[in-house]
Amino acid sequence: MNRLTIMIITICSLALGQTTDLFFSEYAEGSSNNKYIEIYNGTGTDVDLSGYSLSSCSNGCNTTDEWDYPDNVTFASGTIITDGDVFVVYHGSADAAIAAEGDQTFTYLSNGDDVFALTAAGATADTYTIIDIIGEMGGDPGSGWDVAGVTDATKDHTLVRKATVTSGNTDWTSSAGTTTDDSEWIVYAQNTWDYLGSHPHVDPAIAISSPMDGETFYSPDVTVSFDVSSFTVAAAGSGDGHIHYALDGGTTVMQYTTSDIALTGLSEASHTFIIWLVDDSHANLSPHVANTVTFTVAPQPTVNVITIAEARAYPIGSSATVQGIVTSPNFGGYYTSYTIQDSTAGIVVYASSSAIDPPATLALGDKVEVTGTIVEYNGLLEISPSGADDITVLSSGNTLPDAQEVTVATLLTNGEDYESEIIVIESVSITSGTWPDEGSSGYLTITDDNETSTITMKIDSDTDIDGQTQPQEPFIVTAVVGQSSDYQVLPRYYTDFVTVGAVVPTIADVTMNPTAPTDADDVTISATITDDGTIASASLDYHDGTTTPL
Repeated sequence: MNRLTIMIITICSLALGQTTDLFFSEYAEGSSNNKYIEIYNGTGTDVDLSGYSLSSCSNGCNTTDEWDYPDNVTFASGTIITDGDVFVVYHGSADAAIAAEGDQTFTYLSNGDDVFALTAAGATADTYTIIDIIGEMGGDPGSGWDVAGVTDATKDHTLVRKATVTSGNTDWTSSAGTTTDDSEWIVYAQNTWDYLGSHPHVDPAIAISSPMDGETFYSPDVTVSFDVSSFTVAAAGSGDGHIHYALDGGTTVMQYTTSDIALTGLSEASHTFIIWLVDDSHANLSPHVANTVTFTVAPQPTVNVITIAEARAYPIGSSATVQGIVTSPNFGGYYTSYTIQDSTAGIVVYASSSAIDPPATLALGDKVEVTGTIVEYNGLLEISPSGADDITVLSSGNTLPDAQEVTVATLLTNGEDYESEIIVIESVSITSGTWPDEGSSGYLTITDDNETSTITMKIDSDTDIDGQTQPQEPFIVTAVVGQSSDYQVLPRYYTDFVTVGAVVPTIADVTMNPTAPTDADDVTISATITDDGTIASASLDYHDGTTTPL
């Protein structure tokens, strides 16, 4: 009875790519005597090859599962294959390119139908340990064995082990596979020796990262981004080769860098873009290394803009596009929170810092178009864009909507009618709360009817109000209406406060004498200031064309 031992290896918590034993990494059955077998050591340590041998059969085995030539190739003690290196057994009359990478000669290498195995040293015809094998220990297969769907691939071909293979395989059927996907080997044409002398090999690759296949663009300009691996793109003589690309089967364009490719002025249609790697002589690599993407350029879709009042009536979670005038500073600080208003209503434009970072920069009086989701937070209705592109400034410097004169009692009763709109309340007094220091927000209770009706006035630290002098009461306040469960009024600027009965100072009749002074002249500036008697003095700054007073 034959005693057949198959080495079984258990891999536990092994680093990616590390192997537990030696295995065949390359095999060539070339023209004439251009033959070799390459052995790879990826074990993580140096290995003495004297513990191994090559066993073989000629034109099939005379007896199934018995070696015609056990221990056919042996290695002297002290023949070390270092970790990460290969050892090449080659025909002594092989091409000089093979001999330059060779380590030990052997005359009777395979003609395509001769099975070879890496065995533990000391193998006999019927007692042996197989570590890796090319071919089967049966009858004569004919010209050779099929590999990866290639007929007779062990004859007149070079086989290179895939980089993903990390151990030998004693099952040749499994190792050879039937397709390029399930085989452990890549089959190359005869006399391909490009990979000899090292292992593993990662084939060159090119992959388009943008656009995505099937993506639609609403612009005639599209940027193609791509990644190249295991291939140096450079000018002739400086790398491995360069790039060719073409759009819609048109003219081939050459590029010698991996920079993005700008496609401009594209027609509204489906387009196919292909990019591939070539050598310095502009020849395609073998096998061909390319990537293709198909995308569409379409007309800009019509945006259905609705009024803010209509958006406020939409169910929570609905999408909407509105236009309005910016009526506040950014109340959000590190996130986006503005009020906008049209002729029908107002709403808060809110976006978290994860959606828009840095926050949107809008100016008072900007007319904006906003697309987003209708959300509600503590009763406050908001439209929430998903990114900066969802906010478009249509124009700037527009007149703000008129402030609506209301009472505190009206806001308490009908606050929803005024939410996120500009209002003005007269004869306001503060009944409780502390005016905030700079950098702090403050919540004060105000009234306009001797505390019969009160409402919270929030001084937001993201305005210029905190840290200013508390206005003299009673005062008129202009604000936008907010809500945090209960309605609030939010002044936007310190100038939103005007003391009742105060006369806004004016400066007129400004004259300068002399009107065209020289450096040697004393200059007198005269002006008429009209106020309610509270202005004690006036100061004059003059500049030399910069913003810094002299």
